[in-house]
Amino acid sequence: MYVESFGHEAVPAVFDVRYSNNGKPLSATLIRVGRWDASKFQLNERLLGASTFKPADPGERQTIAVEDMSGCFDQLTGRSDRGQISKETIASLLLSLLNICLLGWTFACRENEPPAASPESPNETPSRTALALWLASASQLLYLVLVALWLSHWMRFYAGRPVVGYTVLTGLALSACAFAASQSGSGFKQCVAVFVSLTTGLLWLLAGVVSVAV
Repeated sequence: MYVESFGHEAVPAVFDVRYSNNGKPLSATLIRVGRWDASKFQLNERLLGASTFKPADPGERQTIAVEDMSGCFDQLTGRSDRGQISKETIASLLLSLLNICLLGWTFACRENEPPAASPESPNETPSRTALALWLASASQLLYLVLVALWLSHWMRFYAGRPVVGYTVLTGLALSACAFAASQSGSGFKQCVAVFVSLTTGLLWLLAGVVSVAV
């Protein structure tokens, strides 16, 4: 919906609407109007309502029907309208599941690694590979937590929200560090660390784009 009282240009107004189990709107919270955050408005300016004016014949009393905010939003009619997950979200969840399975398999199995040639730093390469795996795991688990918060509507995504931006930057930093640490390793574990760090980094980039576009 748009606010059309700002001249000739329509300004988008974004509300966070919560629905009941039968699809009836229960409450609406103003998020932003155009690029203005809701904090720039007074409390009474954030309220939402609807009124219907019914013209009357001469001699009759004119009536105005006033509704609450539920009259401003359409009621959801079917289950397909509520809680529907997009194909892109399903694909990201499947990719995350694949990463979790690869990481779990890597942590569970023990490869027969050849002994180090130099006794001065025998565990340098294995320790860096393990660090890369742990960093990649942290990035992937953080991404799943963010997706769970979004799907459960515990967190609203909109441009300029600091917690979303900081979370995306943290996930990207973890993936970048995991990719850098995996470069000194070799073998199956190193391949898993590189694959998970790259795919999780891509997921974080997409999450950042979506959080700005919403």
